[in-house]
Amino acid sequence: MIIAVLIAFPGIASERDDDAVVDTSKQKEYYLNEVVIVSSKETHRHSAAPIAASDFSSLKLRNKDIRSTKDLTSKVPNLFMPDYGSKINSPIYIRGIGSKVNAPSVGLYVDNMPYFEKCVYDIDLADIEYLEVLRGPQGTLYGRNAMGGIINLITKSPFDYSGTRIRLSAGNYGIRSGEVTNYSLFSAKSGIMVSGKYAHSDGYFNNIFRNEKVGRMDDAGGRFKLSLRPSSAFSAELSGNLTYSFQNGYPYGVDNDSENRPVVEYNEKSRYKQLVGTTGLMLRYTTESLLLTSTTSYQGLKDFQGIDQDFLSDSIYFVMQDMRQNLVSEEITLRSNAASNYQWVIGTFGFYQAIRKIVDMDYRRLNYTTDKHYSTNTRGIAVYHQSSYKNLLIDGLTVGVGIRLDLESASQQFVPYKIDAAGITPQQPYDSELNFTEWIPKCYISYDPTPTQTFYGSVAKGYKTGGFNDSFQKEPDRIFDPENSWNYETGYKCALWNQAIKIDFALFYIHWKNQQVQYLDPEYNPPIPIIKNSGISQSKGLELSVSANPIKRLEIDLQYGYTHAVFTRYKKDENTDYSGHFIPYIPKNTCSLTGIYTLTSHAGLCDRITLMGQYNGIGSMYWEETNQYKQNYYSLINAQITFFKGSQSLSVWGRNVFNSHYNTYLFYSAGNRFCQQGKPASFGIDLTIHL
Repeated sequence: MIIAVLIAFPGIASERDDDAVVDTSKQKEYYLNEVVIVSSKETHRHSAAPIAASDFSSLKLRNKDIRSTKDLTSKVPNLFMPDYGSKINSPIYIRGIGSKVNAPSVGLYVDNMPYFEKCVYDIDLADIEYLEVLRGPQGTLYGRNAMGGIINLITKSPFDYSGTRIRLSAGNYGIRSGEVTNYSLFSAKSGIMVSGKYAHSDGYFNNIFRNEKVGRMDDAGGRFKLSLRPSSAFSAELSGNLTYSFQNGYPYGVDNDSENRPVVEYNEKSRYKQLVGTTGLMLRYTTESLLLTSTTSYQGLKDFQGIDQDFLSDSIYFVMQDMRQNLVSEEITLRSNAASNYQWVIGTFGFYQAIRKIVDMDYRRLNYTTDKHYSTNTRGIAVYHQSSYKNLLIDGLTVGVGIRLDLESASQQFVPYKIDAAGITPQQPYDSELNFTEWIPKCYISYDPTPTQTFYGSVAKGYKTGGFNDSFQKEPDRIFDPENSWNYETGYKCALWNQAIKIDFALFYIHWKNQQVQYLDPEYNPPIPIIKNSGISQSKGLELSVSANPIKRLEIDLQYGYTHAVFTRYKKDENTDYSGHFIPYIPKNTCSLTGIYTLTSHAGLCDRITLMGQYNGIGSMYWEETNQYKQNYYSLINAQITFFKGSQSLSVWGRNVFNSHYNTYLFYSAGNRFCQQGKPASFGIDLTIHL
């Protein structure tokens, strides 16, 4: 009955009900039609921007129970971030564009620092002040990894929050976590945010062969932000985070077509460990007419994976992978800051990424091991410019153009060995080099007939560099080519009845060449995933966001996306043609209906009670190019009740409360088809204390 009531009245509480530890005189409020893009590269508000965008303040993240980037699935139209059972594989898809096995096609920035590896995309959002998702190609301002879009995260500042927050959580499946965050000002011009966390879960599924839980997770880390504002014109922020994660096993079982309930029964212990640290310095200098920004960042990544590659009770294959990454980047941006019709931004970006990887594959039955050493160095530099002119010819008409030049080079040294009873035998080494040069343009036009309405259209190019396959046995499979796309988009945004209703609607069409697709070559034993380029693909669809406040303290929030992504020309070989088939891993529909209704209380035990109900729908989607197997559309129901007393709160929550059965992954290995089941119903409580 409670769930029915919650779903009947979906909404979001007033922005003024934020439970963060803050000096209320400094508390910020964010509204869809007034929010300023947090990136230093943009010069306009989302409401007037010719772009499909979704915004989340810290309050909205909490109210929608979005705890990590994976929880953004369906809460943003046409965004899908599946849970593949391990952080090592955390791809993001937007509008059908994404990448499961190589470099990401959706960019991620935290405090303006770029993240290049998908394995670090699964981020806890506890200390995030603001999150934005820009859908569609953003290559003109962001470059190589922005074919599908961009996710920007900004952590909280000690200038906006004060005190100490303690948050404790517990639930079934051994879910428990603790987090402590402190915001302190040293003076009116300097302050620091420091946080630490630990989270654990026992895992959601059983390995019946080993008689143990798989997917156990331990996650610990900390984050800091040192903020300086010595003058009104200059500010500096030194921020960083360090996270250690350990996950045992993978919940992959043979697909037995038994209502999305694969049985996990492999015999060898599998695990994944990750240590990642990121730090960056952001400098800002502001005048009445200009904003100059410099962001310098470093990210170090160390991870290890040991995996029973056959996922069976027999000992056939076992793989160990050890990787190290060092990433250094620098970006300098100068943009206009005056309130004039002409707005512009220019910038330059450079990076250097070094990856060292060792992959050992043990062929247990054949009594030999392959040992492969990779040393990959990638460096790039880019310059970009974007201009827009408002009230051109007529009031409300804006025209904008942009261009970016990307130059990139990559080299890889590959040294393989075979180890058997005869000893260590060197195999054929390779030393390869790739160079890429690309112009990435964009143009748009928008018209604001009133201050609360915007019509727009845009054309933008998307681009992603080529690269090297980690596993290959034939020379043509050693490298793959770049892919590119042209994105055509039109949309409408409005706020009606004194912003009681806000609507954001977009139509898009993407023409896509040389898509980088995963291919299991049957000539290899076992078949191994390699990247190849398909011919031509297309993705088209629509996106709708509606937020309404029909009565006080009630907001109805709907997010819906439809994507039709197909291979228009893809001849895999002389005998296999996938033209007209749907692109794998892309849900046709994403839907979210979230509601929060806040009740005031005078009972003395609490000040107010917030009821949240959420419906999420995803699918259908195909798992491979043949389109033989697919996951049908499925629905998940979440709910939460929160009791507030001053700045303290207690929440009781449930996820997938009706225990829907679905699969999040299907793949082939050792001649078998395997699936991963989606997480079952989980329930728990959160306690938040502010000191």
